[in-house]
Amino acid sequence: MGCGGGNFLEIANKISNTRIVSLDTTPESIQQCQARGFEVYCETIESFYNKFPNQSFDYVLSFHCLEHISQPKQFIASMLSVIKPMGSIFISTPYSPMSVESDWFDILNYPPHHLLRWSKKSYE
Repeated sequence: MGCGGGNFLEIANKISNTRIVSLDTTPESIQQCQARGFEVYCETIESFYNKFPNQSFDYVLSFHCLEHISQPKQFIASMLSVIKPMGSIFISTPYSPMSVESDWFDILNYPPHHLLRWSKKSYE
């Protein structure tokens, strides 16, 4: 979920001989991934699942996307809806507060770019 330009897909493709399906809602990211030969769709998890209701996956990954999502619980529930029994979900976000946050104001750490900030408490 949120494949970006496909750097992680490149690595995953080299170490795995399984089908990799990627989603993103940014057309530029989709174009970059398609140019690299990846199976990508420009849509949300919900719209993908509506088109392909019998698809399920062993792993669902989302790296540095959750902070851009206005409804993170619903996003994670959507991830769970496409996972196979005994499958795994992997999520990462920038951790806040980072030590550098007190040193300078980073406009990209605030809305509209990052809608949420993730700390131990927010994960709980």
